[in-house]
Amino acid sequence: MSEKVSYKKHGHNSLLRFALWETWGEKCAICGVHNLFTSIEIDHLIPQTTSMESLAQIKVEESLSNDFDINGLENLVPACGSCNNKKRHTNYSGLLSFSMLLMEAQSKKVQVEEFIRIFRSNHKISKAMVALDEANLTDEQNQKTLVPFLQSIVTELYALGVELTPSLYRPLGVCGAAASYHAFTASVWIEGYELTFFNFVKQFFGRSVDDCVLPAVDEVSRHFTKMVEDIAVEEVSKNEYYLSGNEWVTPQSFACRVEKVEPLVEDGVKFTLSLSGNLSASIVVSAAFDIPSSGGYEGEEVSFSQEDREFDCKSDFSATLDLNVGAEGEFCGGRPVEVVDFAFENVEVFDMS
Repeated sequence: MSEKVSYKKHGHNSLLRFALWETWGEKCAICGVHNLFTSIEIDHLIPQTTSMESLAQIKVEESLSNDFDINGLENLVPACGSCNNKKRHTNYSGLLSFSMLLMEAQSKKVQVEEFIRIFRSNHKISKAMVALDEANLTDEQNQKTLVPFLQSIVTELYALGVELTPSLYRPLGVCGAAASYHAFTASVWIEGYELTFFNFVKQFFGRSVDDCVLPAVDEVSRHFTKMVEDIAVEEVSKNEYYLSGNEWVTPQSFACRVEKVEPLVEDGVKFTLSLSGNLSASIVVSAAFDIPSSGGYEGEEVSFSQEDREFDCKSDFSATLDLNVGAEGEFCGGRPVEVVDFAFENVEVFDMS
């Protein structure tokens, strides 16, 4: 009988974390944004700190089986550090998004178990991967030891005909609308031919990935922020108790991931770049409403109160840029880039209050 797969509170969970990350498409299950494996944590949908009484109530509300394990795969999802920290000990049971995540975790349970079973069946590879995961990669001596070893493995895999796509993860600095959030991240993932293209641009024209991509991130984030703020405020204003026009928005967190960069060469120094990726943000809409005194007499003073509602926002995006790598200060903001088109798809704005 195979060992049950579950979260070990005081043990190593690197293989479990890797299996969850792979099974969920290398994404955070909560915000849906792609993340490096090193950025992924294991999240308990129903927090470990939940009391037995509360857990029993949640089981009834969510139609969970009696053998539901709070440390079992049916309650575990991969989450980025931002989402995991934000959620922590908060119980989101009763929300539609929580129920859907719980159902998806249960549906993926068999896939995660199978992934771990296959991985464990090759004992040598399993032990090597665990040892690498536990190694301190910030140690210079470890780096000197590992680099030639890993390079030799990659070379041998190439010789055997295994196709390996080189990739680059690059965090980006942001400004404009994105920088108005309390916390923000932006990143670009570049693979294969795109890596060669940006190496060429850097070598011959001195233009970095940031120079080429960041103007699009700034432009897209500005329009995305305005769009989701309008949707959230409209949702809040539907409540007849609120004073229309007395809503204000506080940006909380923002993340942008550029997943695909496709360059098209027009001539020696002019290119068209096609970008696509996803955006996520958290905003708080505050609204004022009046509280009349009990008498309701004319001239009676009216007091005001405030209510805050939190919204989680997501969207896919695409953008097209004209890039003139040979120009100095051409186009917008002193950068040789002009955003000529952009679009949003699958826009979602959830009221988390």
